[in-house]
Amino acid sequence: INADIEYIDIKSNMSASIQNMDADLTLNMLGELVDARINSTIPDISFRMDSIDYLKNASIGLEFPFSFDFKNNKLALNNSALDLNNLKVGINGNVSLNTINDDLLTDLTFKTEKYPLTDLFKIVPTVYLTSLEGMKINGIVSTSGSITGIFNNNSMPFIELNADIEEGDFEMNDFPYKLSEMIGNADIK
Repeated sequence: INADIEYIDIKSNMSASIQNMDADLTLNMLGELVDARINSTIPDISFRMDSIDYLKNASIGLEFPFSFDFKNNKLALNNSALDLNNLKVGINGNVSLNTINDDLLTDLTFKTEKYPLTDLFKIVPTVYLTSLEGMKINGIVSTSGSITGIFNNNSMPFIELNADIEEGDFEMNDFPYKLSEMIGNADIK
């Protein structure tokens, strides 16, 4: 599949643009079980909502092997990978739908390769980076974590995040000292 896609939702003040998408889909169906793989590259994707550019001319790569069990409404991901502007995230686990109450039950894990912290800042909308003005932050980061539990109108799944930093540097205009060669770990639950 090769495609350019434009989406504009005036009511929601939202727009999306996909340019030069290249995607391959492999699909095997046996009864109520589907084994599939989607490989896709999108060299230019943008998403804007309420005057905030959440993605602007970003590149995305997707290697997405999965299976779907129609009988149990269960999606299983095995060694799936997302690459957003060269930030690579591996994803494994399951998501299932309870058709009685529309709850989504999540049991997912994720892990990134090491990447420069400055690359992460490049994909964060600038409106969210204003609190970092006057600071210089560098380092090599890797993250891992999980998303487990129920997602519905009243509940969010439990998110666990572990972040490691090495070669970290921190400077701030109003702070008289520069911190260098920091090594650290943060567990967020």
